[in-house]
Amino acid sequence: MVWQRLADGAYMASHVLQPRAPQLTDENYLVEVASPVMERLCRKVNWPSVLAVPRLDCMEVIETNRPKSYFSNVPVGPIGFRINMLRSATGRAYIAFCGESERQALLHRLAASAEPGNFMAQKPMMVERLLEETRRLGYGHRTPDFGGHFDQSRREWNDSRDSIAVPVWVNDEVVACLNLTWMHKVATVPQMVKAHLPQLTAAAREISMGFVVV
Repeated sequence: MVWQRLADGAYMASHVLQPRAPQLTDENYLVEVASPVMERLCRKVNWPSVLAVPRLDCMEVIETNRPKSYFSNVPVGPIGFRINMLRSATGRAYIAFCGESERQALLHRLAASAEPGNFMAQKPMMVERLLEETRRLGYGHRTPDFGGHFDQSRREWNDSRDSIAVPVWVNDEVVACLNLTWMHKVATVPQMVKAHLPQLTAAAREISMGFVVV
């Protein structure tokens, strides 16, 4: 009847009470499915994760397992946090794997944006190389200049973290991205990929399989 969100412990009405079958846009249902998977994931890898969905020109956090993580002091999230689309691991994973028409619409909005953090969208060759690399690797990772702040560079704002992220698919659509975040002084991206990418990918796949829509 009810379930508990990881991010803040809030109790939510279960999707089984809804009068209609779940749709791709039912984010509460997505979080309900993802929360237990994310709790199991952080038990395996210790580091926290966020689940984020696309908005018009960014990704937005809708769930995080940080309170359940061994390293709960790593400040990820919170719910509603805006994530840069082209410079973050989460945003890169989404825009690299989403449908072509959606990708072009996103890039058009980002290129027209006045926010300094979206400057990369005005460099199409750089963006294409970035997206090709992400598809080849199968995951997104932060650009070197990204320190967690939407607009500022790592020299101006450095959260001392790094992240990788993978898409969550439902049928042929990417509905969200799941990331893994750690303190970058502890391990490099290749080291974390080798150690934990299989668990992260498996968690994203489990969410995909559990998110059944009409």
